[in-house]
Amino acid sequence: MRLLPTEKVPLIGSEGEKYRSEQLSYQIPKADFAKDNCTYLEERYVKAYETFLKTRNEECLDVAFIIEYCKFRNTCGTCNRLIPVGSLAVCAPLLPDKLYHPSCFTCTTCKELLVDLTYCVSGSELLCIRHYGEKQKPRCPHCEELIFAGSFVNALDKVWHTQHFRCFECDKVLSNDRYVVNETRPLCISCYEFNHSHKCWVCKLNIPVEAKDFSYQGHHWHEGCFSCVLCNTSVIGEEFAIMKEKTYCADCYDKEFASRCDGCGEQFTTGSKKVQYKNMQWHDECFFCKSCKLQVGARSFIITNEKDVYCNRCFEDKIATRCTKCKQILTSGGVNFRNEPWHRECFVCVNCKTELAGQKFASREDRPYCASCFAILFAKRCSACTKPITGQGGGQPSNRYISFEGRHWHSACFACALCEKSLAGKGFITDGESIICPDCAKQKLMGQA
Repeated sequence: MRLLPTEKVPLIGSEGEKYRSEQLSYQIPKADFAKDNCTYLEERYVKAYETFLKTRNEECLDVAFIIEYCKFRNTCGTCNRLIPVGSLAVCAPLLPDKLYHPSCFTCTTCKELLVDLTYCVSGSELLCIRHYGEKQKPRCPHCEELIFAGSFVNALDKVWHTQHFRCFECDKVLSNDRYVVNETRPLCISCYEFNHSHKCWVCKLNIPVEAKDFSYQGHHWHEGCFSCVLCNTSVIGEEFAIMKEKTYCADCYDKEFASRCDGCGEQFTTGSKKVQYKNMQWHDECFFCKSCKLQVGARSFIITNEKDVYCNRCFEDKIATRCTKCKQILTSGGVNFRNEPWHRECFVCVNCKTELAGQKFASREDRPYCASCFAILFAKRCSACTKPITGQGGGQPSNRYISFEGRHWHSACFACALCEKSLAGKGFITDGESIICPDCAKQKLMGQA
């Protein structure tokens, strides 16, 4: 038993026991052993049946046995592999020149283990009783009995008793009637048309077996219903389109639904070539450069104003933005100064050449300067601290400064020269080059007196 597949070892309560029971029923049909087990064997064919049994039982049916110890090396009659000396083997007396591994002693047709080592031979083939019988006579798939003679039906690659070839649903005998095969099962015309025939997508009626059934993408039509919903012209063998569950001929579809070319404004006809880019589309012949008028085809292109198409060469020559300084094309980003484009790396301080993109800067005579250079070169200077008067870090002149007689002060630096109190927003008196508060001016006059 250890030499058999685990799931086929017939231990009580196991899968193997279930397997053996099923194989007994399958490989050894009861009707193949005695007339009393046959229900549909006509009396006039009993003799042929008994001759079949006698020949099989006397010449072709036997039970094999186990050789517990092979004395010689042998080759398995099924797999042709070695059976070592001293191992178990199966011997079939009707095939005396062959030995078999226990797991190889199988029916040539169904490839299953020969249950209880019962076998038949046909020529040099090992067969179970079922498939031996089917090599001699056809077996009716309805009643499982062999057909010895008389009328029968050959259909669906099988042979049936005449009375057993029936509609799968209503059980009507189909021997002399037309039938339809549905999923390998025979059906009478009525059952097929009532339960299985396709419904026409237009009229919703069943399509009879004898009628032509036109289908497309899972939908079906009667021959007369397969037409344009607008002009009623048949579309059989013609171009057609389906929109919102309705069928249109090519002309009517174009009139109703075809999109228009962004170049010429005309509709796209069914089957015409078109070029698509983002949410735009053109006829193939309309997709050309606005400047040189040549078709773009597979060449690189650029679209401006959301509609104008230019080939790369024309775009660079006539449309592309160029840097004010180096005159080269700006391919991405850049800086705009006084409505003029610059590369970021070209937009630099005139004095120190520091890049100004993203930085605060000032300009003088349309020339850009960084805040530091502008303060050094052009900003007013405080008469008190002599430092430039600039905006906070921006390079722009500050609004917070005081001017008087051509001189300038930071607000914080505008203080009395004597007491150093801030004079911002207060009255003051000049004393030569100095600015003093009224109190200090008064004390100075009194001291002089």
